[in-house]
Amino acid sequence: MSVFEVVSGGDRRSLIKRFERKSKQQAISELVEFHLLNCARIEKLEQELAQAQGRQAPEPQSTGHDRLWHWFGLSRSAYAIMPRVMMHAMPDDWQGRMATLLDEWMAFWPNMLDIDAYVQIRRAGRIIPTPTWLINYRHPDRQQLAEIHGGALEGQPCVEP
Repeated sequence: MSVFEVVSGGDRRSLIKRFERKSKQQAISELVEFHLLNCARIEKLEQELAQAQGRQAPEPQSTGHDRLWHWFGLSRSAYAIMPRVMMHAMPDDWQGRMATLLDEWMAFWPNMLDIDAYVQIRRAGRIIPTPTWLINYRHPDRQQLAEIHGGALEGQPCVEP
């Protein structure tokens, strides 16, 4: 079992214990998430302090590039893949903003290469057939989507207009 020592100002023994049963990638991923969470907390506290002192709080240093980079985390993902059926289950406002961003994407890359990507579905590291609920965007399995969502979905029709 791997143990990764983490150097911090906190309780070193508890941090080592926290990560001793995790892979190196899992431990690093958790540390990055922990760091980003603490950065957000620090920025919020700095803003509250500045407001309490009656001065304007500095704008956060996070750029769009940084936010997108951190969204991928430490994964080696080269693509952001979002199933269509799940995008259509999102609120209408989100779908409109996503369509606008995709239009902007296509306009920015007018000479896109004529290549395709192939998606393989995996569970526990093994390739499995794509579940029908995931590819059937014309007749979505609302129960499955609600389960993944963690609650009932609003009245999104999820069907082609």
